[in-house]
Amino acid sequence: MQERSNMARKYQYRGSALPTNDSSAAGGLSARLVGLVLALAWLVAAGTSYVWNLGQLDQRVEALALSHARVAHQKHVDYRAWVAKRGGVYVEASDMTPPNPLLEGLVSERDIFTPSGRHLTLVNPAYMSRQVMEESGRADGILSRLTSLDPIRAENKPDAWEAAALESVERRGEAHAQSVSLIDGREYLRYLEALPVTQACMPCHEQQGYKVGDVRGAIAVAVPMQALRDDLAPERTQLVWSHAGAALGGLVLIMVLTTLLSRAEAQIARRNADLATARDAALADKQRIEDSHATLVQTHQQLLQSDKLASIGKLAAGVAHEINNPLAFVTSNLGALEGYTRRLTELIATCEAAADKRDPEALLAAIADADLTYIREDLPGLLQESREGLGRVTRIVHSLKDFSGVDQTPRQPADLNAGMESTLAVVWNELKYKARVVRELGELPLVDCLPAEINQVFMNLLINAAQAIEEHGTIHVRSGCATGGVWFEVEDSGVGMSDDVKRHVFEPFFTTRPVGKGTGLGLSISYDIVVEKHGGRIEVTSEPGKGSVFRIWLPVG
Repeated sequence: MQERSNMARKYQYRGSALPTNDSSAAGGLSARLVGLVLALAWLVAAGTSYVWNLGQLDQRVEALALSHARVAHQKHVDYRAWVAKRGGVYVEASDMTPPNPLLEGLVSERDIFTPSGRHLTLVNPAYMSRQVMEESGRADGILSRLTSLDPIRAENKPDAWEAAALESVERRGEAHAQSVSLIDGREYLRYLEALPVTQACMPCHEQQGYKVGDVRGAIAVAVPMQALRDDLAPERTQLVWSHAGAALGGLVLIMVLTTLLSRAEAQIARRNADLATARDAALADKQRIEDSHATLVQTHQQLLQSDKLASIGKLAAGVAHEINNPLAFVTSNLGALEGYTRRLTELIATCEAAADKRDPEALLAAIADADLTYIREDLPGLLQESREGLGRVTRIVHSLKDFSGVDQTPRQPADLNAGMESTLAVVWNELKYKARVVRELGELPLVDCLPAEINQVFMNLLINAAQAIEEHGTIHVRSGCATGGVWFEVEDSGVGMSDDVKRHVFEPFFTTRPVGKGTGLGLSISYDIVVEKHGGRIEVTSEPGKGSVFRIWLPVG
């Protein structure tokens, strides 16, 4: 009666959990709300990306300006050094290059005349630098000048920015100064780097108290920013269009997905209505199901009292048959679902391409080719069948666990050779097609243990040995006595293991088998049973291509 009551409550719960048609409106609202949130999030992401990339362009402009400034500065330093090393150069005096009045009295031969009567005047490093800076500035727009906090020429007096930069360079010993500022209303990258005093500078600057190595001046360079921004204008335009296109394409895709989601929710609502009708029919058959369940419970209790070891072979065969049946149609359904997934994935890719090309006709054609109506009609049935099949497998596995009574087995003296023999009988179907089993079992004393759990260890080692053999090989099963305990070995002629695999072989979920072919728990559970529960040891010896040997040791007392 208690079982019937539980069954009745289960059906009542399932019935009350089914949604009604009232959920369809809420489902549509939910889909629209999700679409709105996704659209807003997408726009925020696109805007954030645009702002960030715009900042990156500005950083590139400043980096390019700094590079130009450094190149210009180095060019002027090189010109100045060349002239300084040669003590200046003589050029023909002209309106463009008149004699330098600042050299009068400092240099004895500021002006010389050639035998032919040509008037040559001495151009010192500073004079040459000024002329080169003026001419190059007219050519490329980069402003360069010599400046100092204590200039000889009044024209070299620093402006406010240069004075502050010179303070940091001359007084505080910084290598250079740079910043973006305005000159006559235009934005420039301003750069100033120290100009150390050399021996060639002393004829002109010794009277000011300069010494070789002093920093008493600098070359200031100003690079116009607008020209560099104009060079990067195409990239800025491309950035605008790419982000606008991405934002629009994302909104179109979100709109399509929202529409599909709304339709799917409507289909689910209709399916729930059908399930509600089926629920009423199921409640009408409840009494018959409860009676059948009571009969099954009674039969199950009788089986629990029977000889489990004598019937384990038939049970294993039955379990395999019962598991294979639902797994067969679950596998079939997964194949269909895989096809649907591939079609939907192709549809999404087509939608993305059509959105990028702004081609609504291609989008509609792709949706028609995908046959979404049939998929929506077939999916609920496939999922329901698969869910029922997996439920059957779960119930079968739980029944097998209850039958084995692993959790309830008490510790008791046991003949482990007999346990190995019974385990071989249970797993024989896994072994006979893969290997010849050679038994080398020695005489053993009774061992105080949990027999069912030791049998589980035997089973894991035997199945692993069979799986390690690629075609057909040999499995040796050995046992014997050791000091204070007994040992068992399972040796296979399989593929063997590398040192790296051996280091991880007892870790939970570690497996070398393909995905879906193993859980990676067998050896981890075996280690726990042998070491943690029985105080024993489990060891492995293996080499690639030479098979593996698993050896367990258990104390007798």
